[in-house]
Amino acid sequence: MKKSIYTIAATACIILMCGFTSAARSASDGARKSIENVIDNYRGNENFEVVKIGGWMMKLAGTRNCSSAKINSMIVVDYSDCQNNVKSGFTIEVLKAAEGCTKLMEVQEGNEKVTFLGTVSEDGSTISNPMILTDDGELVCFFGTINASELGDLRN
Repeated sequence: MKKSIYTIAATACIILMCGFTSAARSASDGARKSIENVIDNYRGNENFEVVKIGGWMMKLAGTRNCSSAKINSMIVVDYSDCQNNVKSGFTIEVLKAAEGCTKLMEVQEGNEKVTFLGTVSEDGSTISNPMILTDDGELVCFFGTINASELGDLRN
C-alpha cells in the first residue's frame, strides 16, 4: 500500500487534467497559510521534500472544463525518509493546523493508514482544501474547493 509521493502527485495531476479548473484564491486562506507555515518550518530537515504546484501550472492542468472544482494550487510533501522524530512532529503539527477540518475518510490496510481531510461547507455541497495524509510520511494538499457530489466520480 505504500505509495511514493511522486506517484500520488502524478495521480493528482492526472485527476486535475481530467476535470478540475483553475479559479481565484480560496476563501479559506487561513487554513492554507497554517499548513504552508508548518511545511516551511520543516523544510530544512534532511530528506524533507516539497513540491508546490502554483496557479499557472494549475491553469495548464485545467484544460477541460468538465468540473465545478476550483483548485488553485497544491503542495506535495514527502517526509517518509526523515528521522522518526521529524516524521511524528510534522504529522502532529499538520493535524493541529488542520484542526478545523473534517476527517472525510480513513483507509487502513495492515499497519498503514491514509487519511482524507477537508472542510465541508455548511450545506455539505463543497469541500475546501482537501488533504491526503499517510502514516508513511506523505502529504498532498489541494487548495480550493471541490463539489462534494463529484467526489465519487474521481474513482472512475
